[in-house]
Amino acid sequence: MATTTNKKRMVQSATSSVQLNQRAAYFAQHIAIISFLCIAAARQASAAEWVFTPSLTVRETYSDNINQQSNGNEKAGFITEVIPTFELHGTGRRLKLNATYSLDEVLYSEGTTRSSLRHALSSDVFAELVDDWLYFDGRASVSQQSIDAFGPQVFNNIGTNGNRAEVRTLSLSPYLRHRFSDIAKSELRYTRTINETDSGALPDNHTDAISFVTTSGPAFSKATWSIALNRQKSIYTNSSSSTVESEIASFKYLLVPTFALTGSAGYESYQYPFSTASSAGSTWTTGVAWRPSARTAIDASLGHRFYGRTYALLASFRARQTFISASYNEDITTTQNQFQSPTSADTAKVLDALYTATISDPIKRKSAVDATIRDNQLGSSIATPVNGFTTRFFLQKAFQVSLGLTGARNTVLLSAYDTSRQAQNGQGTTTPMFASGGTLIDTADNRQVGASGSWIWRIEPLTTANFAVNASRITALNGNRSDRTQFMSASLNHQFSRHLRGSVGVRRVQQRGSDSANSYRENAVFAALSVGL
Repeated sequence: MATTTNKKRMVQSATSSVQLNQRAAYFAQHIAIISFLCIAAARQASAAEWVFTPSLTVRETYSDNINQQSNGNEKAGFITEVIPTFELHGTGRRLKLNATYSLDEVLYSEGTTRSSLRHALSSDVFAELVDDWLYFDGRASVSQQSIDAFGPQVFNNIGTNGNRAEVRTLSLSPYLRHRFSDIAKSELRYTRTINETDSGALPDNHTDAISFVTTSGPAFSKATWSIALNRQKSIYTNSSSSTVESEIASFKYLLVPTFALTGSAGYESYQYPFSTASSAGSTWTTGVAWRPSARTAIDASLGHRFYGRTYALLASFRARQTFISASYNEDITTTQNQFQSPTSADTAKVLDALYTATISDPIKRKSAVDATIRDNQLGSSIATPVNGFTTRFFLQKAFQVSLGLTGARNTVLLSAYDTSRQAQNGQGTTTPMFASGGTLIDTADNRQVGASGSWIWRIEPLTTANFAVNASRITALNGNRSDRTQFMSASLNHQFSRHLRGSVGVRRVQQRGSDSANSYRENAVFAALSVGL
């Protein structure tokens, strides 16, 4: 009997391995498509400016709680990371490409059986295939993300709590664009997106979308308009599918050069599985757009969609050493959609806005932004609500505010968010992800509130100190589960030579859950050396 069971397990393991390899090969094929389409623009690629930057980082960490377990179950140890990184940037008249890939080999002192490889990829490409007619956009990413919005979260690559998944996303988008004199400009776009994870907690899916947009041209200087038609269908590995359609007309009327009235009207339909509520109907918005200067912008609107009243806000202000932004939006979305366009305060965007006044060249500014993030070990986002895995559609209401300050010796980044999710359809084949006191809690319905800050202090030209704090709370809207997480870190970074830099630092993570079994703390110290060419 035991032999039969072992054989079944071996077959299941082999089958799972084959499926994983097939998905990886499928993903790699689409990456190859991006490369092929870029080569199609090769007659202009030779004129592009190319920069290839390899680097290698070795980091040693001691943690008193590698597994992020509750009190009494901690396990301490040393962790060694070997991280080769490759950056490729190409800029030309008809081709723009940015790609960064790193492979983190994580080795634990407890033995190689627990060692692992963590991949990270961020890339985007734009190509003009036919002059002023046929274009192509592509994006690909690989990242490590938390599976459950509750419980220990993914702050780095070394935690082994089991609440981690590798997420792979890919977007391929050829499109036609044509200008009809000064009357209008039209765009017909097809987009194929693919979302995969190495976790069974979320099925893989692909989405095919077609959109047609016509916008007014320069002939309409006072009253501008647009018409947008969209249709997308998503298919999941469990054979279920969803369809989203919308037809929206928008307008803007300038009362004065700096102030305009805005509005939209149309129809939208969401056809998702296991839904009992109405998910289609007319939609409209009315609002204002204010541009008192080139550095200040405010857009605000209110309206109605099939689920009720809706509001939106987008505001930003930029001075020589300050950048402030605030946003609020409501939308029907999914976990997979959030992989493609996450709700967060993007670190690179805030730094780019801060450096605009002093670095006008976009290529040099991007290089400065990348260097700041890399040298000070900043995350890709300042503050981010956790995109917990769920197969359900949900109504997301998200408020975000960000502040950036920079000076001769200091840079400060601050952000706060308040995000809620409410499921719009039934669970289908999925089950709730948490049980408390014999009661199943549906974690798809939750509210997350958080704030974070980072202070970069340039002690001298080659030495900086970085201090970071992050605090968040997540609450289940239909249960008694609430978790609070605090993260603090401090590091000292020094550039020894043009190609060699090092850092030492400490960090502390503490989570207070609804009960002791869901609470933990971790303290760690680390040192790293990076060699770049």
